[in-house]
Amino acid sequence: MGASALVLGCTSSSPSPTATPTGTVPTATAAPTTQSAASIMIGGSTTVQPLSQILADAYFNKTGVKVTVTGGGSGAGITGVGSGTLDIGSASENVPASSLVTYPNLQTFTIGGSGVCIIVGSAVTVPANGFSIHDLAVSYVTGTPVANLSSDGVKDLYTRADNPSGTADSFGSYLFGSANKSWVYANTTNNLKGAQGNPGMLEAIQTDPNGLAFIDFGFTQNQTGFQIPVLQDASGNVYTANAADIKGALVDMNNNKTSSSAYPISLVRPLNYITNGAPTPAVQAFINYALDPSNEYAYQECGYFSISDIKAAST
Repeated sequence: MGASALVLGCTSSSPSPTATPTGTVPTATAAPTTQSAASIMIGGSTTVQPLSQILADAYFNKTGVKVTVTGGGSGAGITGVGSGTLDIGSASENVPASSLVTYPNLQTFTIGGSGVCIIVGSAVTVPANGFSIHDLAVSYVTGTPVANLSSDGVKDLYTRADNPSGTADSFGSYLFGSANKSWVYANTTNNLKGAQGNPGMLEAIQTDPNGLAFIDFGFTQNQTGFQIPVLQDASGNVYTANAADIKGALVDMNNNKTSSSAYPISLVRPLNYITNGAPTPAVQAFINYALDPSNEYAYQECGYFSISDIKAAST
């Protein structure tokens, strides 16, 4: 699948996908001086952030256009581009209908896809059939692990402190359905612990041997100090978080299927760039660069899949 990742260290119109999108890291060259004053601001999803940074660095080497990348969560990306503080907002989910009411001119460019998984600390005993959606849902509503989880060593439950978050919304939709996805966030009635972004969720579990959290799968690659349990849905189906199965679910989602035998379809999501109205020529040029199949290496480094790769596998 070519979905190896260098996570914290790599940390519309699109070109027709190729059958086997590949690419190599471009050789750094001296940045042209004719466009040195040009700049683009991207912010939002911490899932998209490492990918944007790789693309931004390569784009600067090629064109001299400076692309500044920040995080803050998908909600911050949507609000930022809608209010005009960002040229491009990034989100690891589709723009909510409520945001389109506030910012009706938002345009979405899907550049790739990824998936969400569960991680637990090193002291947790993971059962062979994994953790059930029922036990996870009840635990996240109350903030207290149910008996089936606590008996396996889970003591602390983590959620995203940056609200809203595309990663949290995906996990919340998996547990409670899209209408009640906000139940996954901390509130005054539960004891959930907050962590900032995907990097914060990873660090929380690496330092808490009895913790449980959700995270984008790409952030688990080449990392240690945690385990990835399988998930069991209400029908008893068991899903394993791996690159092949996540890609299979992304292909099913691209084919407009509402379920997937590969991986829970509510746990896979698009990686989007968002503009407020039609992009300027400079912004469109960068989006086209992100969509170019020759830049597949950037997605592979982060454990994601480009939209070209997903579309090619969907035919």
